Amino acid sequence: MSQSNQYILGKETKKRLSGLENSLDTATITYLSKIGVAEGWTCLEVGAGGGSITEWLCQCVGPTGHVVATDIGTHLLEVLDYENLEVRQHNIVADDLEVEKFDLVHIRYVLGHLPERELVLEKLTKALKPNGWILVEDGDNMTHQAEQKVSPPHTVELYTKVFGALKQAMEASGLAFNLGGNLYGHLVNLGYKNINTMGAFELVRGGTKASEFYKMSTGKLKDLVVGMKLSTSEEYDSFVALFDNPDFALWSYATMSAWGQKPEN
Repeated sequence: MSQSNQYILGKETKKRLSGLENSLDTATITYLSKIGVAEGWTCLEVGAGGGSITEWLCQCVGPTGHVVATDIGTHLLEVLDYENLEVRQHNIVADDLEVEKFDLVHIRYVLGHLPERELVLEKLTKALKPNGWILVEDGDNMTHQAEQKVSPPHTVELYTKVFGALKQAMEASGLAFNLGGNLYGHLVNLGYKNINTMGAFELVRGGTKASEFYKMSTGKLKDLVVGMKLSTSEEYDSFVALFDNPDFALWSYATMSAWGQKPEN
C-alpha cells in the first residue's frame, strides 16, 4: 500500500488485497520464519493493508510481544482483535517513527509507490534496534509480459500496447517498476549485514482468482491512462477484459524479497 496522500490506486478493498495476499503470503511467512521472528519480539508492519501478515505476526510474537501495523487507511485493520496489536494511521513519508524500537520491520509493495523511497528506508533503519531485522518486498517488471506461445496473437498485441501505456502513466506518477531488483543494493548501501534475497513470479491465466487481482488493479487506473491520452477508453476496456479470458495468460511481476540485519554500531 502506498503511504502517499494521493495513492494511485485509491481506497483499498479487501477483495483486491486478498488476491495479493493469496499470491504473496506463503513466501513472506517463509522469509519471516528464516529471520527467526519469535515470542516477545516488537514488530512494525508498514502499509499493512488487509492485515494477513499482521495477524501472523501477532500470533507469532505472542502476549509478550507487540505488533504495530500502520497504513494511511486503517479501515481493514481495525477489525483485527489482538491484545498485542496497535493499529496506527500513519504516513511513512511524513510522520515520525520511534528510534531503535523494533526487532523487525516489514514493508511489502509500498516503496515502489514512493518517490521518497530512499529516505523511507533510512527512517525504517533508524527505527530498528541494533541487530534488528528488515524484510523489504517489492515488484520488478523484469518478468512481466503476455505469454506468447499460448495466448492468441491479437491478445498479446493488445496487452503489450496498453500495458506500455499504463507503465508510462504510472512512471509519470512516481511509481518504480524495477525497484525489486535494486533492493539488495539498497540494503548494502545502508550497511546491513547477513543480507539475503529471493524472487518469485508465476503464470497467470485469465478467468482465475490470480487474474482478478490484476483486473481490479488495472481497472482502477483507466481514468489516469485515458486522461493522459495514452489509450482510448474502448481499447483500455478490451485490455482489462483480457483478465477474464481463459485463452489469455501472462507472466506476473517478479516479487523480490530482501532481508538483512542492522549492525550493532
